[in-house]
Amino acid sequence: MSDHTLYAETEHGLPIEVTYRHFADFVADAGTTHQPAELFRDWLGSGVERIAPSAAQAIVDRFDVIPDEQTRRMAKFELIEAFGKPTELSTDRLNDVMAWLDQRLAVFTQPEPTPEPEPETAVETPPAEPPSDPDVPPPSDPEDAAPTLLGAS
Repeated sequence: MSDHTLYAETEHGLPIEVTYRHFADFVADAGTTHQPAELFRDWLGSGVERIAPSAAQAIVDRFDVIPDEQTRRMAKFELIEAFGKPTELSTDRLNDVMAWLDQRLAVFTQPEPTPEPEPETAVETPPAEPPSDPDVPPPSDPEDAAPTLLGAS
């Protein structure tokens, strides 16, 4: 394995130095052939996989809940700025993307509130008459009383 250093200048004239390693031209001596194999295995194991194409399409399809085309485009642009293109997302970022989508699209997936019914106005009922006893005659007003035979004039 060899180290390579590049020297360059930025467009503003600032010098930069980049050092990188590669093992394409690595020569293993006798008894050390396991080294390039281990390096390659470690290099492969250090990466993360991209999400499946079906998962990327599922992410894109989630934007379909936005009815306005311009708003939908802006939301997709925000996703790409925050995480990159869905087809290039890595599996370790998928949960973050889904949480972002849940939060961003919640406005469009909430059911519209149903208006609460207006309370019914109470109808006033007159107070109930006290129960009467059939054996007791109701009280009468002396002025309204019918003339009796004895007191008739």
